[in-house]
Amino acid sequence: MELRRDLLLGIGALITFNLLMSWGAVGALSRMRPAIERIFSDNLRSIEAAEDMLIVVAKSEGERLAPSARQRFFRAYDRAAKNISEENERATLRRIREYTSTAFEGDSFSNQAMIEELRHLIQDNRVAMNRVEREALRLSTAGAWFAIFVALFCFMMGMLVVRRVNRQILDPIVALFETVEAVRAGDRHRRCLHQEGPVEIRRILDGVNFLLDRRNQGVAAQEASASELERAAIHHLLEAMDKASFIVDPQGQVAAANRAGLELLSSDEGETLRAALAQAPFSSSQQESQGELGTMSSAPLGGGKGWLCTFERHREHGSVVVEGATS
Repeated sequence: MELRRDLLLGIGALITFNLLMSWGAVGALSRMRPAIERIFSDNLRSIEAAEDMLIVVAKSEGERLAPSARQRFFRAYDRAAKNISEENERATLRRIREYTSTAFEGDSFSNQAMIEELRHLIQDNRVAMNRVEREALRLSTAGAWFAIFVALFCFMMGMLVVRRVNRQILDPIVALFETVEAVRAGDRHRRCLHQEGPVEIRRILDGVNFLLDRRNQGVAAQEASASELERAAIHHLLEAMDKASFIVDPQGQVAAANRAGLELLSSDEGETLRAALAQAPFSSSQQESQGELGTMSSAPLGGGKGWLCTFERHREHGSVVVEGATS
């Protein structure tokens, strides 16, 4: 179903983008770990080894080293030689090795030169540690910006998904709701507009429009049938009266008449009779009046929608009498 597909695609897209953002941020930030481990595994060990050698040389105070001190020095030297992480460390360690034979015998110049080389070794590793620290900081900043970028991208995609769901699903449902409310309020001509959306939504809108059309057709047919029935009843009642009878609307126009009334309207006195009938709406209650042609009686129908009038011509003068009855 398209409706289910659109909903699932929208929700699935949001979930996927959020997962990508999380994995991307974790991947970018996790690259800091090897850099930090490198600081402790390489440069820090070299600094510790150089400090151990520097302590041994400093304690000798220019005197000949004891065998135990020499062993401690060479153990530290081996650790530094096995943990070379910078190119210039190799040359520095080689020069330190060259000074050991004379420095251990108490030569003050070799002793000072070795101390200076050890200081260079420590300084080189500290510079390397600072460089790695800056690299780790750069990676953390890049990871943070990457997370911001992915979050912004996910936000934009989320807005697109929400907009599509709103246009494809929510707007047609709101249109359907408004149409139903308008029809309930009496608007017989309101219909659902054809909106964009899945085939299920469009078919629902078409189905509602079809039902409303069928309903209006039924109501129109009922109204037409009721109107025909009313007219048939009016003509039947008028024909049942033994006098010339008329139905006059609120504007004073003849809306219906029986056969005798039609004959009078088509006679020479028709215009005079129409003028007399036109005065019926100006009467507030049932009344009877005498005229040159005869007697006219009129009475208001129920609800003030018209008047029932009858005419009868006097026998001696050929006049017409009109009687009214409220309906």
